Amino acid sequence: EELVTPNHFRCPISLDLMKDPVTLSTGITYDRESIERWFEEGNLTCPLTNQIVTHLDFIPNHTLRMMIQDWCVDNRTRGVQRIPTPPVPITPKEVQHLLLTLYSVSKASPLDPHACLPLLQAIQKWGAESERNTRCMEDNGLPRALASAFHAFANPSHSTLLHHILSLLNSMFPREFQALQHLGSEASLRCMVWFLRQQDLSWKETSIVALRNLVSFGDHRHVEALAEIQGMNQVLAKFLNRRMLFGQTIAKASLAVVWHLVCSSERMRLKFIQVGMVCSMLEIVLESEGEKHRNLTLSPCLDLLIYYLRRRKGEENGYLFPVICNDGKAKKRGKKRRCHPHTKTKKREESHQDLSWKETSIVALRNLVSFGDHRHVEALAEIQGMNQVLAKFLNRRMLFGQTIAKASLAVVWHLVCSSERMRLKFIQVGMVCSMLEIVLESEGERSTCEKALGVFESLCGCEEGREEASGNALAVPVLVKKLLRVSSLGSDYSVSALWKLCKFGEERVLVEALQVGAFQKLLLVLQVGCGAETKDKTTHLLKLLNPYRDRLQLECIDSDFNNLKRSI
Repeated sequence: EELVTPNHFRCPISLDLMKDPVTLSTGITYDRESIERWFEEGNLTCPLTNQIVTHLDFIPNHTLRMMIQDWCVDNRTRGVQRIPTPPVPITPKEVQHLLLTLYSVSKASPLDPHACLPLLQAIQKWGAESERNTRCMEDNGLPRALASAFHAFANPSHSTLLHHILSLLNSMFPREFQALQHLGSEASLRCMVWFLRQQDLSWKETSIVALRNLVSFGDHRHVEALAEIQGMNQVLAKFLNRRMLFGQTIAKASLAVVWHLVCSSERMRLKFIQVGMVCSMLEIVLESEGEKHRNLTLSPCLDLLIYYLRRRKGEENGYLFPVICNDGKAKKRGKKRRCHPHTKTKKREESHQDLSWKETSIVALRNLVSFGDHRHVEALAEIQGMNQVLAKFLNRRMLFGQTIAKASLAVVWHLVCSSERMRLKFIQVGMVCSMLEIVLESEGERSTCEKALGVFESLCGCEEGREEASGNALAVPVLVKKLLRVSSLGSDYSVSALWKLCKFGEERVLVEALQVGAFQKLLLVLQVGCGAETKDKTTHLLKLLNPYRDRLQLECIDSDFNNLKRSI
């Protein structure tokens, strides 16, 4: 026989078995959790009677609760578990009494930490019993009293008591101006920073989370006061550099605090640069790959990187860009001086480290622009000379290595797709010729070839790019050769680039395309199948080529570069 729950044991709102039945002033009994949610949603009436409820005092129905418990015991053999006796929720009057006592203890002279400790234990007990108790304490101003107590006892001699207060504050952080002033005072901030320097990991975690909560309210005075504490940048740098040791909670909170500090002043940015914070940021970006939506620390990390990317003057004002640009070669005017062998070894080591920095930076930039946020691409495009740096990496790719070259190519692809202005900048540094060379060298490397063809196709979107490409004897033969030999995406790029060159170019481009077998290849593209846009461009290309094919009576031949000279 199926077990049926008595109707008067069910909550009229949720229709579930009541665990903590309470009666309203209208005489109707509901489960406490359900009726509290009902009123929190803005309702002012009793759900059953529809009468306006003027008093939100819930009266526990102990008799009904005991009847429900007895029914559970009688049916335990049928899988029904006895509902526990709920703790009696605190009342605003109890909170007010404790609050006044806490204020009194905080203002006593001399201060008595032993009188404060039982009050904190009571608060902790109430909060552990239910979320309702926590809301009741928040609504009646207890967080403000805790902030006042922390300010009053702000001295390392009361470390245990202060740690207890901070733990409670993190669970119900105050929002009132006066409470934030207490926590943002010089004494309170110095005490929290003192906790960060101690060995106890729980002290570090409690303190850094409290600091993050404090600076997140946007009061620049708190941020500036924290920035004035000597060694703060070093402590935060240690937490981020050794984030695997200190854990995710400390690392995420530290990153948020760093973000607020570096945005506060030029002086703080320089301080963090001096302790290697940019390298830490780059590493965090690399580690956070694929966590754009899951990892909340990535947003401030990217924003911080964007700030450094915008810097244009000197290494002391902008660390990331000089790391990428610096060749590791010191050039001095005047007579050359012989270096001691030890000095030469040291320079080689510095050069090797410099290459490592370049690699770390450019890979981080690739990951950064790959997230699809156009703001990051635009910010990178604003950096003066960025096109020259990337062109150098690609032109001297044998020197810098495959990792730097591939990452640079990906960054270039995002940049040239961002604006006409960026395409012109890359055309000016010879990127058209570089792309053709990379396409030729990337035999068997599909991803590299696709990106190079994509960049080339984008550069052909403007008149200057088409002129540069038309003047290069490799352009048309390379594009024809790569049709159907890389991937469908590679073929799309090749067709689009050919279409732009032939449509807007001179007759000689059409003739050259016919000479290297473009007509036959394009027919094959249509036969194999392609996207609608590529199909339209292929059809248009065939129409453009056909008159010259008939007039000159040329036969389509395979692509052969033996008799071609490079005009670079």
